[in-house]
Amino acid sequence: MRLSRRQTIAGLVGGAVVAGTGAVTLAAFDESDLLRAMLHRLVGPFRMKDEDFAAFRAGIERRHGFPGTAKTSLYALAEAAGARPLIDRGPAGPRREMADLERVVLAEFVTHTDYLKQAGRDVDLTYLGRGPCSSPYAKFGMA
Repeated sequence: MRLSRRQTIAGLVGGAVVAGTGAVTLAAFDESDLLRAMLHRLVGPFRMKDEDFAAFRAGIERRHGFPGTAKTSLYALAEAAGARPLIDRGPAGPRREMADLERVVLAEFVTHTDYLKQAGRDVDLTYLGRGPCSSPYAKFGMA
């Protein structure tokens, strides 16, 4: 099958449009989108003022960091689209990276906000700042 010059150019333009749209879509998601989507999945709906959430996000970034920008955008898109199971069935590296990030985010959320005190109430959660322990592997029971 031979393609004409016109068909080839149309195919290249179409591919460029698809690639550009994908890049813009990925760039639209950032760490905050990833954290919100992840937390909504893990703890359910919650409300937090933007400045408190920004401080929460900055605290995680300062103490633990985030994956690279492209990975973070991809993970945020997967969370927002409900496609997290695809990552869970994917290669071990991204699966482990997401599991570790999820542990950190959940531990920071529970220990650095007033979530446990306010759970079930229709109020804005408050970011309390760094506490004495934020290890995602901590066990709080008596030995």
